[in-house]
Amino acid sequence: MLEGALKKHRCLVARADYGYDVATPRGWEECDLAWTAPQFAPSAAPGLVLRSADCLPGWAGTRDYADVWQRIALRAAGQGFLLVCRFPRRAVQVRDALVGTGVRAGYWETPSAGEIPPLYSRIPADVSLKRLHLEHEWSTGMAAARGGTALVRIGALLAKKGPRSVPDLASDMGISSGAARSYVRWMEDAALVRREGRFAALRHPLLAELFLEKPVPESRPPVPPVPPQKKWDPVELD
Repeated sequence: MLEGALKKHRCLVARADYGYDVATPRGWEECDLAWTAPQFAPSAAPGLVLRSADCLPGWAGTRDYADVWQRIALRAAGQGFLLVCRFPRRAVQVRDALVGTGVRAGYWETPSAGEIPPLYSRIPADVSLKRLHLEHEWSTGMAAARGGTALVRIGALLAKKGPRSVPDLASDMGISSGAARSYVRWMEDAALVRREGRFAALRHPLLAELFLEKPVPESRPPVPPVPPQKKWDPVELD
């Protein structure tokens, strides 16, 4: 899968949904663009992993990194390069920019089949922690997407009614089919929904929990009453 694609392509754009691990090959360097600027210092490492590569178009718009694609192309000519993205639209944008500089960049992504990301199977049986991850997955996807309340409405409809066609969503929301189609496409670009033939569905089933009634917190044993304290007597200091 990913390992095979990385062996085939010296430079590879890997698009992974939230909750999927993309391991750094042994001996490679890595840099996370969510927290630091792109690093291209000379190195003897066999390759470089750029995480959060969705940020590259933003860095390319700055004065100091206007030539970022050329820098990547130069380094990719001498060593392996793995660019890890999360959002489909950004990943395609990164790949196209690399191809535009002459880099033969490969492309790999996690299958869009509705599987629950591996992260959620590793979370302990803690409802609050799982919900925190789900909320983070959804909110960061929303931050990367165009649109606002309309996308939340679509998420709620898909959670409660299951996969829906664009005409059904348009009818449910009282909007045109063209508008509904645009909203669904924006959510696909942000890895919030996926296609099931002519139907749109949430990216994976657990996201539906965000829009359904919250579970009632588990009851806790009553806290025993605090025994009354003896009145303080200054004489006791003697």
